[in-house]
Amino acid sequence: MASRAGAVLVAAIVALASDGRVVGFALPIHRRQVNERWLDHYRPWVYGLGFGWQVGTGVATYITTAATYLLVVVGVVAVSPASAVLAGMTFGFVRGIAVFLTRDVRTSAALHRLHRRVQQLEPRSRHGVALVECVVALVAAATIAPWLLGVTAMVGAAAWCTSAARAHRPVTVSIIDYGVR
Repeated sequence: MASRAGAVLVAAIVALASDGRVVGFALPIHRRQVNERWLDHYRPWVYGLGFGWQVGTGVATYITTAATYLLVVVGVVAVSPASAVLAGMTFGFVRGIAVFLTRDVRTSAALHRLHRRVQQLEPRSRHGVALVECVVALVAAATIAPWLLGVTAMVGAAAWCTSAARAHRPVTVSIIDYGVR
């Protein structure tokens, strides 16, 4: 049990360091939703299945946080397959409900407004993710040894405070960077 918790603790600390850009460190991310070249090469049903598979795995599409990788580690070392499936389903549900953000988008102007709002909320979202990563690290540390909980709390608090400071910086990414015109 301690080795599993240790793996989760290390993964949570790496995720915090990556999302907090500690000393410029960041895990690799995909900068695309799905492979658009498939549109030219495959029948629509093949593309649809491929699209669903890539989005469903969660690691083959645009990844915005190291928490995605942390979820994979938690799932792999989970005590039971049921808890791993529950974690994956929760991730998929939260990721999937994002489509409802576009329910009222009917024009390109409305799409621009949506993208601007999402960009404005992005730093606060990262702050929330950092909090979740801290909680995961704390639970893992408490499982290993009580003294490790204090050390992890200090490291997590520092990372979370760094995330909080970043959450209040102005957004500098242009909507054009997302390919929306």
